[in-house]
Amino acid sequence: MLQHLSLLILSMSFACSGPKSTDQELKGHYENEQKKPLAKYETYIGKQSLVPEYENGIKQVFINEDLVIPRGFNTNETKGLAKAIIDAGSELVLLSNDERAAEGLGSPDFENLRNEVGYWFMDKVLLKSMGELGIDSLWTRDYFPLLPVDNAGNPVLIDFNYYPHDILGEMIPKTLEDQTGLPRVSLPIYAEGGNIIINDDGLCLMSDSILMENSQVKVEGDKALSRAEITTFYKQYVGCKDLKFFPIMPYEGSQHIDIWAKYISNDTILVHDLQERTLLTMNSKYRSRGKEIQTFLRARQADLKALGLKVKTIPMPAPYFDLGNEGSDYEYELISILSFINGLIINGTIIFPDYIQNNDADGNDIPMSDIQYYSDYKKSISSTVGDEGFKAVFINADNIVGLGGAIHCVTKESRVRLFAD
Repeated sequence: MLQHLSLLILSMSFACSGPKSTDQELKGHYENEQKKPLAKYETYIGKQSLVPEYENGIKQVFINEDLVIPRGFNTNETKGLAKAIIDAGSELVLLSNDERAAEGLGSPDFENLRNEVGYWFMDKVLLKSMGELGIDSLWTRDYFPLLPVDNAGNPVLIDFNYYPHDILGEMIPKTLEDQTGLPRVSLPIYAEGGNIIINDDGLCLMSDSILMENSQVKVEGDKALSRAEITTFYKQYVGCKDLKFFPIMPYEGSQHIDIWAKYISNDTILVHDLQERTLLTMNSKYRSRGKEIQTFLRARQADLKALGLKVKTIPMPAPYFDLGNEGSDYEYELISILSFINGLIINGTIIFPDYIQNNDADGNDIPMSDIQYYSDYKKSISSTVGDEGFKAVFINADNIVGLGGAIHCVTKESRVRLFAD
């Protein structure tokens, strides 16, 4: 998940580059209709639906093992996340490589994890290799396949094109197919898992970024897709009954909807709101940008109400902007946009990201102008979701947000056990 949430350096290019696609380099990438005809997937049309995250029954949550292994300044990276996932009634699956998986969970690298979870609960943790190279991306949400289920509860791996964002991430759905034996449907859509939310009625919400991503070919042999074609694929293979596309939040790098909106029931949705008191804490030089974000969020609240949804607002932390070295050859702009919405729902518990000392990718502090309101923010959030029957848990996400994401970005849930002990 590039350019995500925190520290978007606008003067630099984050465009990924890599080799031209080949079957070996991009294992599982949808090449073209001559080599991989869509006709082979017709038996799956209309046969499976994505289950909303708020529904109970989550059995496994997948994360990159790096989130529980101390590395550099990220010594306390997502500390408490593993325990929170297990406490919510799910197993934790750590995605690893051949070498680490062979060493097992008894390795010294997992000492912090064993202490956090407790030795008696380590049977709830699985370590699974994703091949010799493993996976070097933290953004499990984005590269993992969608997991809709059929009427019998059997999952299908819906595989989108993640490359050119990350080659190893692109290969994960095919690796899962090989390891689990589950059917995989490879679709010719550039898409990331953080940019879709769905309710029981099949109302799928996404940001316009998916339309822009698919407006041009990025890998030789792929094809550009129209709004109508994208809509058809999601209706046929994901179970969307209707799709609504929303504008992209100003200044926010991921361009995903899971930064500012989250379904918590069929007719209720959480949406961020940037409060007036929060705006007033911002540097006056950049307050107008905060106002843009506030205007965006309130327009989306109105849009969602117009769809018949009950909107519950929760406070958004103050965004941070800083223009450095103005007028020099090294001029840069830093943007830090924090999200509470970017949390994970597991069996009645919502694991929200918390921010105590915002860091950039190098471990440097970023000012939090509204830190004095954080206690109020969290009390308000806990009350709001508590009224809807959810328990709120807050897990420090300072260091992963500096790398580009929060709790929802680094996790992926499954309602079936893709892996046994």
